[in-house]
Formats: sequence, C-alpha cells, structure tokens
Amino acid sequence: RGGADAARGAAGALRAPAGAMAAFDIQSFLKQVAAGTPPPVDNGGESGAADAGAGAQDASAGLLGLLQGGAGDAGAGGESPRAGEGEEDGEALGLDANGAAVQPAGVALPANAQYDVDSPHHDAGAPPALEVTPIAKYASEAPEALGSLVAGDGRFICYGLKAGQVRLIDAVTANRALIKGHTSPVTDLAFAAAESESCNRLASVGSDGRLLVHELSAGDAAVSESAVACIEFGAVPEGSATPRVAWSPAEGADVLACATGGRVVLVTLSALGGAAAVQCPAGAFVAGVTAITGCGEVTDLAFSPSGDILALVTRDRKLFEVDVGTAVATEIDFHREGAPTHGPLSFVAFYDEAHVIVGALDNTVFAVVKREGGEVSCRVRLLSSEQPTGAFFNNAFLLATPFAGSVLVVANARAGALFALPVTAEGETAVFRSLAEFAVAEPIGSFTAVIAADASASAPCAELYCMNAKAIQQYTLPLAACMASEDAVADALDESFVPAAEEIAEPTAASSPALATSVNPTPPPPPPASLLSPTKLMSPQAFADPAAPASAPMEGAAPAVKLLR
Repeated sequence: RGGADAARGAAGALRAPAGAMAAFDIQSFLKQVAAGTPPPVDNGGESGAADAGAGAQDASAGLLGLLQGGAGDAGAGGESPRAGEGEEDGEALGLDANGAAVQPAGVALPANAQYDVDSPHHDAGAPPALEVTPIAKYASEAPEALGSLVAGDGRFICYGLKAGQVRLIDAVTANRALIKGHTSPVTDLAFAAAESESCNRLASVGSDGRLLVHELSAGDAAVSESAVACIEFGAVPEGSATPRVAWSPAEGADVLACATGGRVVLVTLSALGGAAAVQCPAGAFVAGVTAITGCGEVTDLAFSPSGDILALVTRDRKLFEVDVGTAVATEIDFHREGAPTHGPLSFVAFYDEAHVIVGALDNTVFAVVKREGGEVSCRVRLLSSEQPTGAFFNNAFLLATPFAGSVLVVANARAGALFALPVTAEGETAVFRSLAEFAVAEPIGSFTAVIAADASASAPCAELYCMNAKAIQQYTLPLAACMASEDAVADALDESFVPAAEEIAEPTAASSPALATSVNPTPPPPPPASLLSPTKLMSPQAFADPAAPASAPMEGAAPAVKLLR
C-alpha cells in the first residue's frame, strides 16, 4: 500500500498533471534490452551484479486487445488495436499511451455488493492482463504483510531487502544505491510529498523498532542519501501488528506518524535536533516525539489532505481520528448500535477531508465512512465461492488522480489478481460505483502506485511498482479501463442506501496468522455458488435469504443489492 502517504487518499496532495509523478524510464530500459543487457539481479550487495545469463523479457499481456472485445492473448503480448477499433462493442472512455481506445472493463456496483472472483464475467474467459515491465530480479519470498515493501515518488524507486537494507534506484539515470540502518527487515516504506524533482525524503520502519528518515538526491553520476533522523522505539514483540509509517502532506516534509510495538507517535523532524540516533523508550519524553494514547494496537494510519487529522484503524475493530495539533484521539463509531463486531481493521485512507475508506479482514471488505457521524455510505466485499477461506491476502492503495477522483487499487498476494475500484463523489458522500479485475503475471506481495508522467485527461494512466517472489516489476494500469459503462452504473444505482445490520467486516476466517486471534473462529458457510449471478453480484432475494432456491441468472446490469436491517 506504500508510496507517498499524501498520494494515499489525499486528493489535494497530489500535484497537477504538469508536476505529476514520473514513471520508470522505460525508454532507457528498452535501450538496455536492445543492447543485450538484462535487468539487474539484486543480491542485496553494493554491486547489485546483473545476471549475465538471463535475458530481459517483457511479459506484456495484451490488455488493450482484451478490452477491445477479446482480441489478444492473456499470456503473450497481444497487438495493440488502433484508435477507434472495437468501439462498436462499448463506449471508449479514453486512450492509452499508444493512442488506442480503451474500453471500460469494470462491472457496476450497487451500494452494498459482493464480488465473487470465481464467477465468470469476462467474455475472453479470464480477466484482462496488465502489461508488465521488469525492473530488477530479486527473490524476496514475498512475505504476506500489511505494509509497503516498495515505494516510489516518480524519480526514485526503493524496496526492502532481506537483511534490512533498502535498495534505491534513480528511475531516470538507473543509478543505484543501498540505504543501511535497519538490523532486521523493513516493514513499511513511505515517500514524503516531493517538492523537488531530484530530492525527496524517505521514511522506513522495521521490525527492529527503528524509524529512519533519509534525504535522497539524484545526480547525473550517482544517487546519494543522507540520514535525517533515527529513532529507536525498541524491538517489536512477536505477534504484534506490522509497524507502519505515514507522512503528513504539509509542506516541508517535517511531520510524520509511526505505529510500532503497540505505540503510536507523531514525529516533528525539525525538533529532534539532528540525525543522531534518539532512544525513545515507552513513557519517556523526547523532544519532537509526541505519543498518541488510548487507541490500542494500530494496523494502519493516514493523514487527511490538509494534514490536520490523522486517521487510525486498530486490531480491535476501531477507527480513530487524531487532531494533529493536540495529539488527542477520538473514536469514530461507524457500527450500528448493538451490532456484532467481527474481524480486525487493516486499511485506512482519506478520500477527502470528510470521508475515509476503511478495509477489514485482510482487505477483503471496504467501506466508505463519513467522519462526522460515522455513516457508512457503501460497502464492497471480495469473496471466493470455490475457496471460502484463505483465498485472499490483499494490500491496498488509494491513488488520488488529477483527472477524476480516486482509485482504490487492491492486489491479492495469494493469486495473480489485481482489482481497481474508482471512488466517486455523489452529493455529500462518496461511493464505489464500479470494480475492474485484472490478471498479473505473478501474485503481488507489495506495491505502490503513481500517476504516469505522460498521463493526461484523454489518456489517464497509472504505474504500479510491485514486489513479487521473483522480481521487482512495473505494471501499467489504464485508468479508463477501471470504469463501468455509464448505462450499467445507472442501472445499478440504489434508490436509497440501507446501512448494514452488522459490522462492515462480516464473520470469516482470518488468513493472517498475526491477526487470527481477533477473528470469529466459526464463520458461517458461504452462499452456494449457484446463487451468484454471471455479473458476480447476488440477486436481492439470494442475498437476503441464502437458503432460498436459486433464481434464474440475471441478464444485463448488476442488481441493486441491499442488506436487510
């Protein structure tokens, strides 16, 4: 979920297209490939020697061909169609980088929806595949963790190594460096909102209980890093929530928040007094470090677009907002009175100042929550009818775009699948109105997303920097393909939203060992596969009464499904 925290759900923090985040320098990379130079192999050492016996391969999956009515092959790069081709099959929402028309690949969602990944939907027989480009070969074992092991701000790409170092790559010059300071693997990486194209600050936190901040600078000959801060909170007890870090989007890259070992703190770098290591044991007063108390064990955190509010979610299913000026935390009660509570919360991001998006159960359930009053405006759940438990371990990232709202990107570390859910404003609320599923070459263990440097309103595009078990890769995501057709969205609209009669995270088995104790151990059986429609959305009757006889498959747009009180 990593990357710049301001980009994670802060619509106002992402710069305009003129200053949009640059993607990995594909042209330079392709020149290396043409010259016979393979992608580098990262062995964690200073040299990062390349594997001379391995050739670079572009595992392009022909996404655009699939979106144009099934042309192209999901496993071998298909031919990109010309602009205008296939438009008779649907409405083109934009162009890709090659000028080809992109068709909407999403399914329309009602306010409350369940999306079954095992129910057929795509005419091609499988979800469209995203184009992939290798960055470096690195066997990471892709641990399942709710943290970002990859971060990027456009100019720099970095990822954690097994011994605790952080590999740094200049995406323009391909210069590399190694950042040291952690004694155990990094668990979360985050870039500040870049104020310069060649300089930025990177924060990292690890299971050693250290929070490090480095200043990165790019030059023609080399990329350099210098320590800004080192705070030692103490080793993280086994079984604790994954240590997390987030930057405030305020100018100056001076304030950040960190959750580690059951503690949550606000850090003001200018008040620390230098880069020397600072010991911060529990209960001690340290200038520049402010403790936030009364929240429990935090699993994720995010700043509002203004930087005035910090949102926290916890293992014990609570959502807090923290006044950054006073460090006072207030719980947002978004559960209906008397409702059961099931499953830990695992994700939070701001859509705007008034709404947050909350994820639960290894990020298989997402809800849009209004800060004032805790009203839940919509909810979506990912499920597998063929594998009721253990099918998902998802990382999520909310990408704010300068074109049209935000897109929640979700990657499953247990399958080669990626989901994109555009978030749109409707009156005084925000909702999910579509979901698009894409295939990826390898299951993604961790990722970050940035707006492509050449993206425009007519060709909106994002770049995903990903870590899997074999390599660091870049995927190209055409944002127009994440949408559903306007007619399908209109047909799926609810007349009114009925708040869920239970906590947003419905009972199910936990797939995360670290969170297993917080989950109901006896989940109810999943609905029969026969009750799921070809659109992957259950009918209102089947959703209200799973024991009822299956009705005939519905045709056309997805139904408006409501949860009963």
